Amino acid sequence: MIRNVWLIALTAALAITTGCSKEEAPPAASPTPAPTVEQAVEKPAPKAAMEHVMDKAHQGMDEKTHEAMQTAHEGIKDAHETAIATMVTGQKIYEKTCAACHNTGVAGAPKTGDKAAWSAYSAEDIDGLLQVAITGAGAMPPRGGNPDLSDEDVRAAVIYILDQSR
Repeated sequence: MIRNVWLIALTAALAITTGCSKEEAPPAASPTPAPTVEQAVEKPAPKAAMEHVMDKAHQGMDEKTHEAMQTAHEGIKDAHETAIATMVTGQKIYEKTCAACHNTGVAGAPKTGDKAAWSAYSAEDIDGLLQVAITGAGAMPPRGGNPDLSDEDVRAAVIYILDQSR
């Protein structure tokens, strides 16, 4: 999920810079591996690089377009922060509640990271999977055995597992 947010932000930034300025685009960054949850929280995208992209995007823009771009930028920023918070929460819940079964595959639990086992579930359509996690199924107890988890907590853990299994 974090990777998706980064890709959305990068795509939006590139679309902005290529559509709003005839100047040369910034040099392409060398490919780097997707950040882990910890890396994304501790070390966000280089600020100077994002400022360079935004400066280029704003050149030659009329006021209305500039306002629309600012709104879009804030939306991307909010989505990024929400995604990071969800992944951090999901990881913590997973480690405390879900890992005992989903790391080992005990009682037929699909192992986290097993792409084949999780391939039937899509990150965009997790409602059925979320319902199973909330109500329980087979050997899995409701809410993974932790009745104190809210629906949002369970959702964060499910999103984390799916992200780790792609």
